Amino acid sequence: MKLKYKIIIIALCSAAVLLGVTYGIFYWVFYGYVDEAQKNQMKNDFEMVETIIDNEKEVLTAF
Repeated sequence: MKLKYKIIIIALCSAAVLLGVTYGIFYWVFYGYVDEAQKNQMKNDFEMVETIIDNEKEVLTAF
């Protein structure tokens, strides 16, 4: 096999590995960090905070 073809094969393999690792890191960080249970918990927490703030606004306007 000629040196030219070996270099092309090595370059393609390196690019594939680099793309695979980059995709894996992006997927783990972006999609895997916050799972569905945590999303639901955060949504419930924010709804509770909004309810408390609304109640406090009503109390303050009553005075």
